[in-house]
This record gives sequence, C-alpha cells and structure tokens, in this order.
Amino acid sequence: MEDVRPTMHWPAGFTPERADCFCHAEAVVAAPVDHVFGLLADVERWPDWVPDVTAVQGMVGQQCTFEVHLRGERFEVLVAEHQAPHRIGWTAIADEVQIYQAWLFAPDLAGTRVTTEVVAVGPAAAAYRESRPSWADGITRRWLRSLRSLAV
Repeated sequence: MEDVRPTMHWPAGFTPERADCFCHAEAVVAAPVDHVFGLLADVERWPDWVPDVTAVQGMVGQQCTFEVHLRGERFEVLVAEHQAPHRIGWTAIADEVQIYQAWLFAPDLAGTRVTTEVVAVGPAAAAYRESRPSWADGITRRWLRSLRSLAV
C-alpha cells in the first residue's frame, strides 16, 4: 500500500540525509486537529507543558520569530512554515547547533495524528549523537506525550 501521508518540507541544508542528528516521532492525540495545532502554536504556554522549556518570548505565525530557553540554552526561532491547522515548521538557532523541526497534523479516527521530525546540524548535535544517540528521539517523544496529556 502506498504511503499517502504528507511529507515534510525541508529547507536547504536541513535534510535527514545531511543531519548530524535526525529523529522522527508520531502519536495519535485524542482531540480535533484545530485544538491540537492550537496547543502547539501557543508558544507562550510552552513552559507549562513542553519538557525543559523554561521561557518563551514572542508568538507563532508565518515568518514570525520567537525566543525559547531550553535546557539553559537560548534559541532564536524563525517560523518558516505555518499552515494552520495542518503543518508548522521552524528553524531554531543556538550556540553550536541549528535545528529544523517540522510538525504535521492530520485527522485520524481517534483524533489527530501528529508527526514531528527534527534535523539538527552543528558540533553540539554531532556530540549529542555520539554521546547520547537517543537524546533527540527521547525529547520528541516527551513533547508528544505532553501534548497528548494536555489535549484531553
């Protein structure tokens, strides 16, 4: 059977093949697509539910920027793709790491199928891959678990 799910839109330099670290995760969230998308797009509330995020300044929208403090690191984030309520993607830049994180939201019989993929490049991403190979997978799975809990 052919896979008919939408694909990620990777910006130049951020593809799984060129990544120092890549991860993919998906989950079904028991809530409508609009609601689930809205929870993720409300970045000011991230410190309340996103693991290891301590502060956010700014908002989400096409070509908007915001700042995230994650694990003591300051990330400047540019929203590169914003097609509510079906997809969102952003580039996050910090010292020695650049990340592109893409999210897809699709209706599912049980609610919303959420898919996220992360490409990380730079010395910090390569170091994490070597020292803790599953760190990115663990982070994205924790985001999805928190999103599932928040949505109900």
